[in-house]
Amino acid sequence: MKYLRFLTLGLAISAVTVLSGCMSMPDPRITSQSGMAERTAAKPNVLLVFRIALERRHYRTTEQAETLYHLAGKEFVKRVEGLGGQASYKIISDSNDLEIPVGYTHVLAENIKQLSMDGKGYLKYRVWDAILWVTPEKRPARKVFTQVYESDGIVCFSISQFANKAECQVKYIDHLVAQLGPVFPAK
Repeated sequence: MKYLRFLTLGLAISAVTVLSGCMSMPDPRITSQSGMAERTAAKPNVLLVFRIALERRHYRTTEQAETLYHLAGKEFVKRVEGLGGQASYKIISDSNDLEIPVGYTHVLAENIKQLSMDGKGYLKYRVWDAILWVTPEKRPARKVFTQVYESDGIVCFSISQFANKAECQVKYIDHLVAQLGPVFPAK
């Protein structure tokens, strides 16, 4: 009888948790990686580029598609500045080729290469292709790092109630900053 009460209570708690949206978002999972950036003598000036053309197709407006990326971009900028660098971000919602802009020491491009929609219409299972470019003055940009990873961490910047929302936001930004490798000067 105690077992039945315990089981009923457990099921009720599980149902409330699921219905309230309190689930955990898994950490980013790296599937392949190559290269690494070198340490810079100069203060790094990083441009983070989110390329979300694949996701943009699922929204009525570009602004709706870009909302979460603006929030994540601002957090990325704060983190890089906290580490002693400069940063800015850009969101590209079309499928045009990426032109590496001048004026930055590094360009980190995050491109959604695959995603799925679940039965409720939520976008999930994003697969990203990340490329870090070093952009020395008066020389062509060169690719120094690539990574393919799976992450829906961007969703943690939404109004959804994830059990680990704050932790998920931090881990997602940690993951992006870790892609820069040792570009920050030693303190």
